[in-house]
Amino acid sequence: MIDYFKSHIDLDKAQEEFISKLVQSKDFKKAELLFEEGQVCDKIFFVDKGLARIFYINADGRDITEWFVPEENFSTPMNGFLTKQESDMSCELLENSHVSWIKYDDLTTLLNHDHELAKLAFYTLFDLSNRIVDHYKDLKFQSAKEKYNALIEQNPSLLQRVPSIHIASFLGITPETLSRIRAGKM
Repeated sequence: MIDYFKSHIDLDKAQEEFISKLVQSKDFKKAELLFEEGQVCDKIFFVDKGLARIFYINADGRDITEWFVPEENFSTPMNGFLTKQESDMSCELLENSHVSWIKYDDLTTLLNHDHELAKLAFYTLFDLSNRIVDHYKDLKFQSAKEKYNALIEQNPSLLQRVPSIHIASFLGITPETLSRIRAGKM
């Protein structure tokens, strides 16, 4: 996470030391959860290395992939993190991963302490919000083949790193439709 900050803004030694005291990190195994539906999550996570997916279980009991979180991206249950309410999503690691995190109260301290980091947080959140809105527009207005082609264009490495069932779920299509698209039959 600190390297991410350093790649976007110039940090002096004092800023870096201050951040280092607030940020924690750990290696996680594939299939571990960073946060879980029904729990209050007071952390924002940063995938330094690895891959995660955000998902929920719908009313029919189906596992629905909402978002992928590759390296150098943040993850948290936004509804629960900001309001300190139970999350309606879970975040599962799809690979062995190295993840950093900062607790809500420490993040608040950090953002109040450093104006440049507050600006970076704002722009990061703004960028994430735009990507989410674009994804939902794509789901609503694109054909299955167009959604698949957009995924290939935007993040081709996911196709080798993510099981097909999660790709299909993320695109809002069935695994059979995904298979037909890949075979060139659509």
